[in-house]
Amino acid sequence: MRTLFLVCGIGFGHASRTYKVIQRLLSEGIEVFVATSGDALQYFWSHDLKNVIAIPGMRIKWSAIGLSPLYSSLHYVRRLGYYKTLIHIERRIIERLEPDVIVMDSRPISQLSTRIYKNIPRLVLTNQLSISSNLDFINNYVLYRWFPKIWYTCDKVAVLDLPPPYTITYKNNVLVLARHPKHLTPKIVFTGPIIDFPGISIGVRKRIWDVGFYISAPYYDKKIFTRDVLRISRLLEGYRVRVSLGDPDMGRFRVKTSCIDIVGWVSDKYDFLSSVRIVVLRGGQTSIFESIYSMTPMLIIPAVNQTEQMENAKRVSELGIGEYIDHISIKRDNNIFVETINRMLENYDYYISNLVNIRRHLIRYNGLDKVFSLILNMVN
Repeated sequence: MRTLFLVCGIGFGHASRTYKVIQRLLSEGIEVFVATSGDALQYFWSHDLKNVIAIPGMRIKWSAIGLSPLYSSLHYVRRLGYYKTLIHIERRIIERLEPDVIVMDSRPISQLSTRIYKNIPRLVLTNQLSISSNLDFINNYVLYRWFPKIWYTCDKVAVLDLPPPYTITYKNNVLVLARHPKHLTPKIVFTGPIIDFPGISIGVRKRIWDVGFYISAPYYDKKIFTRDVLRISRLLEGYRVRVSLGDPDMGRFRVKTSCIDIVGWVSDKYDFLSSVRIVVLRGGQTSIFESIYSMTPMLIIPAVNQTEQMENAKRVSELGIGEYIDHISIKRDNNIFVETINRMLENYDYYISNLVNIRRHLIRYNGLDKVFSLILNMVN
């Protein structure tokens, strides 16, 4: 059996979760090939994965403060010929490898590349069935109505999230599903997230750091977030602070004093998360679920105009497992950050009690097992 993964190259989140699936397949003697770009390519190479094919990537345009929807849209329109070339490249890879199944992680362009291969089962892995904008009119009449139809051309769509009512990316999944015909929804499977379950013992962990900053973002946003993290971490006088810069190329970098510990990269996320009382995140879905499993309340600071992170952040607050602050608000008034941290520490037991409940449901949904079974069942 031969499996081809077409993986979104933006950030490390898509690569890290597909890597877990790939490891599982390889352990069963299944041949695996991966085609990706950007951050994901760097991730797979750093893990010495074989049969990794470099392909041109999709790009998101960033401004000085965050994501730029206007310039990103203009970039896509101006490069329509480029995407035609990318489709041709992916089809050449498919025809050369002749895979038994194709797994696509959050790559809409790959739906166009693969839809002509009706004889090859196709599985989509995604955080969200639709993207969204800041305008409800565009969401309701354009994006929520038409974007999910991209995924429906495949045989199965694995939504790597918890089913309702504990769905993290709620608006872009649950509310979107309600708008689509019931004969399409059997293709949709809420598998739960693909994360490790290392069996952390809640009762014996010592949280020796008060606040942890866990930086995980695409390259350009990482530069923005790192700059802001290093600035606002200085405001936490009297607190013990730990920072991971999220850069695998800085694996040996470390600056440590009695009250702050800055490292370039942590190889064990759960060691980091379980050592801090509160973790500050950008709002990626994987990091949120890892924090839930670690029983660590979250303070989310979404990237500007990154709607998925913004929806995730609001959902974290609604579920009572953390809080969120608008990025621009911190720019205007640094005290908002310190006040929020103080308030969370004062009401710490409230967040922990909600985390206990959701963690129980999270453990029931092992996304890795479910996605592995989906791949095997699609071939057999």
